[in-house]
Amino acid sequence: KLMMIVLILLAGKSYFLTLPKGIGFGDSGTMAAAAVSLGIPHPPGFPTYVLLGYLFSLLPIGSMLWRLQLLSLLPAVGIVILVFMMVSKKNGLIPALLIALLTAFFYGFWSQVGNVESYMLTNFFIFGITWLALSGVPTKIIGLLLGLGAGLNPIGVVVVPVLLYLFRLSKKA
Repeated sequence: KLMMIVLILLAGKSYFLTLPKGIGFGDSGTMAAAAVSLGIPHPPGFPTYVLLGYLFSLLPIGSMLWRLQLLSLLPAVGIVILVFMMVSKKNGLIPALLIALLTAFFYGFWSQVGNVESYMLTNFFIFGITWLALSGVPTKIIGLLLGLGAGLNPIGVVVVPVLLYLFRLSKKA
C-alpha cells in the first residue's frame, strides 16, 4: 500500500506540475468544446467522453481547461496503479514499482496526460476491464463496461477481447 501511495503522489504531483497552460494539440479544442456544450466533436462522437467531460466541466474548482485536463490526469494515475497491481502480482513489488514508474514517465504516455482527449480514459478502461476480467468479474459486468468504453473510443471494443484471448492462450502454454 505504501508503494501505491508513493506512486500516486509522485506521478500525480508530477502530472499536476506539468499540465499544459493551453488547450493542447490534435483534437483537444474540438473535444473541449463538445464536452462543455454537450456537442459532437466528430465521428464517432465519443458520447461517454463528452458526458464525463461535461460533468467535469461543472466542477467548482480551477479553470475550465484544468477541469477537463483532470479527465485525462486522473485516469493516467489510475493506469499507473493498475500497471503496478498487475505486475506486482507475479513479479514482486520492486519490479512492479520500476515498471509503473517507467510507464508514468514514458514520454508517449506523459504527453497525453494533460491533453483534453479520450486517450487516457480509453486506455484506463482497456487496462481496467482487462484486469477485472482476469480477476474473475462476471461477464455481464465486463460487457456493460465494454459498452461504456465504446463511447470513449471504439478501439477498446476490439482491443479488450484480443487481450483476454492472448492472456488465455499464454496461460495454456
